[in-house]
Amino acid sequence: MKKRVELYRKGIIDFSTIKNSFQGWQAYARWGNMHRLREKIKIEIIDILWEKL
Repeated sequence: MKKRVELYRKGIIDFSTIKNSFQGWQAYARWGNMHRLREKIKIEIIDILWEKL
């Protein structure tokens, strides 16, 4: 997921793609009880989105 976030930051993939990837990854990560990591990546995506606005 971190690689996808970096691709989004660079403008290589769009918001729709990162959103879909994040939703799928969240479902997977939920099984691993990775709440803090999920929140960290979500905040990073939101921060990038704000930078692009």
